[in-house]
Amino acid sequence: LPGVVASEVRQDAEATLEAWHDGYQKRFGLVHARRLTLSADGRTLEGSDRLEGPGGRQVRVPNDLPFAIHFHLHPDVACRHGDVLGEAIIVLPHGAGLWRFQCRDAALAIEESVHYADSAGPRRAMQIVLRGLTAGASEVNWRLSAHDPAASAAAAAANDTIPPPLPL
Repeated sequence: LPGVVASEVRQDAEATLEAWHDGYQKRFGLVHARRLTLSADGRTLEGSDRLEGPGGRQVRVPNDLPFAIHFHLHPDVACRHGDVLGEAIIVLPHGAGLWRFQCRDAALAIEESVHYADSAGPRRAMQIVLRGLTAGASEVNWRLSAHDPAASAAAAAANDTIPPPLPL
């Protein structure tokens, strides 16, 4: 269990939340830090998950440690792999839109999950899981961005393309 959990919020054109905890320090000598930045228009969420020694120090662990970062999805959304490695497409219900999840710093998988958030009881859902190994310090950067199919169709008709995958 973490002994220290802390956070900081900054807001200018974008909103940024940084949070960290020492829940892995006793066992592995590592702290976990996450930075979330929401764009001003609310259509892009960029995240960074870091494992590092306390105070950002480099810590060497005896063997590479596996890690997994889980993003649980609501049962009403569908999720599939995108056209490029490290990309998942999240499809909202009733044609409400698409979201693109991208990561280049870890292996992306789409797996089954369970949703427990309401009185209906447990429901089958999906999750995006980012997996990797750390030798004592790792950073995984990811992006979730809204994708408007109508705008993409218009862009394709104008001989344009969907914006390129996240360059990480």
